[in-house]
Amino acid sequence: MHQYLNQSQHWAEDMGQTAANERLQMFVIGADYDLQREKLFAALNSPGAGKLIHPYLGSMYIQVKDFSWTISTRKGGYCQIDLNYVRAGKRQYPIAKLTSKHQLEQSCDSSKAAVMKDFEAVFKLQRQAQFVQDAATSQLNQLTTAIRATGEQVQAVVQAAGNAVQTLTSTVQSAAELAQTPARILKTLDDQLYQAFQTTDNIDDLFSQYQQFSGELTTVAVVNKTDTPSRQQLAVNQNALNQSTQALACIRMALNISQLQTPFSTYSQAIAVRDFCLISWIR
Repeated sequence: MHQYLNQSQHWAEDMGQTAANERLQMFVIGADYDLQREKLFAALNSPGAGKLIHPYLGSMYIQVKDFSWTISTRKGGYCQIDLNYVRAGKRQYPIAKLTSKHQLEQSCDSSKAAVMKDFEAVFKLQRQAQFVQDAATSQLNQLTTAIRATGEQVQAVVQAAGNAVQTLTSTVQSAAELAQTPARILKTLDDQLYQAFQTTDNIDDLFSQYQQFSGELTTVAVVNKTDTPSRQQLAVNQNALNQSTQALACIRMALNISQLQTPFSTYSQAIAVRDFCLISWIR
């Protein structure tokens, strides 16, 4: 029963079936009733559940709660035992489960690894035309600018984002070095996203940052099979960078959400964030 101070309303919650107290009256009678009585007392006082063969209900396992007894010399002597018990039932043990926070963190880690793997499989710059390498460098700088703009929603991130720009600029100065380390590209972008999204503990601000950044990644390059291999690879690289960065931003936002004490004020808010992330990622 849920009742609260100064509240005239209450509501009852079904707690499931309670253990029913059952009673059984037994008699030990005969010339040796005292010996049989002691054996019965020993069984009733033994720890744990025991088997009872009920005269009407059949065999069952019970847990003795208490019992009382009286002795009479009438009819040759007998002992009356009044037994109070509950049925033992099936013993259940607690099951260890990960909290939703830890489940989310593990899912984010595995998702990030999958994003990195998929990116490395398709992003190619080695032995590509110079314009393909130049396009990748330009796109990386554009992504960095978008991340910086996202971070600037919160004044404290401006300096951190500025430092991140310098980090990525030094990374992409050498096209030959960039071509050999596609994993480093995403790692650098992920570090910048961490700095940009780490600036607020408010779910509305965090989601607004993600929406703004997601809006910068809506362009999809068309891979035309009639184009030259270099042109096709250019489109593949552009899509790989956009999609992978989009995924990393979504993962980073989810990780930040997992660190908040009360990330969502309502269930509807949580569903709205989830649906937007799914739609923008699939798109």
